[in-house]
Amino acid sequence: MNILDKPKELMKKIPFKHRMKDFGLLIAAIVFYAVGTSFFFGPSGLTPGGLSGIAMTLERFDFLPFGKGIIVLILNVPVIILGIRKFGWRFFASTIAAILGSSGLMELLDNFAVPQNYSIDPLPAALGGGVLIGISVGCVLRARATFGGTDIIVKVLRLRFRYMQTGTFYIFVDGAIVVFGTVCAMLQKGGISLENFSPDILIYSVIAIFVQSHFANMVLYGSDEARMIYIITTKEAEISERINKELHSGVTYLQGKGAYTENDRQILMCAMRKQQLPGAKTIVLQEDPAAFMIVTSASQVLGKGYKSLDEEEL
Repeated sequence: MNILDKPKELMKKIPFKHRMKDFGLLIAAIVFYAVGTSFFFGPSGLTPGGLSGIAMTLERFDFLPFGKGIIVLILNVPVIILGIRKFGWRFFASTIAAILGSSGLMELLDNFAVPQNYSIDPLPAALGGGVLIGISVGCVLRARATFGGTDIIVKVLRLRFRYMQTGTFYIFVDGAIVVFGTVCAMLQKGGISLENFSPDILIYSVIAIFVQSHFANMVLYGSDEARMIYIITTKEAEISERINKELHSGVTYLQGKGAYTENDRQILMCAMRKQQLPGAKTIVLQEDPAAFMIVTSASQVLGKGYKSLDEEEL
């Protein structure tokens, strides 16, 4: 059973230093999210996705007496109820803090920091806002929380479809919200027609979503990427010993046999972080210049020295 299905057990196992790290990530996520929304997406007219995208779309109709921060809070209520039923109360303590913190900071920035006539071009808004929101989403998920809204929906979907990365889900969910924002923008101009359609806003909103997805995946999965190397050599003992001692990386012997020579060989297999690869190449070159070395990418490595096998899937 995935530990997302057992939030109480998960919370009990988190050491104090990890809780402090989560707290720092949560604060950073709140700041990045509020700045990206208030200084980039809001003044540009883009629909960035998420409940903040829906809130900004509704805010532009000018029929509500409050800002997007309050709208986000209201929209979050039914989604939070769904999330509590799925993950439990204790898990959602940090999520509620993230929602209140980001909504409150957005209101403060909109009322006291963002100039009244401030605007930004769509392209820099899509790039800058996408980077900030993407990093904030990655940080808040790493802090074992969410910003509510579509984050909760994505987290539920992630439990069902484990083979897909989190950022990929955001592309589909936020894409639907961008379509909603585009339709609302057309209605605001007078109706659904080609003359009221703004392709530039739609294109820049899509760009923002892909940038956001990329940086969210980078924060969530970037550190997991490693290199898998296979070494066919006559100096397997010397090479494996140096990789163990100098690179602090484990080595596994695989039994192999040459198809041409029919000689039995021990093949070295080793998973290591990307920055360790040049050191491994140097060791192999020094010990056996005639060795055969295969290097492949490992998108995720689980176990000792890497992410725990039972760590929460983000």
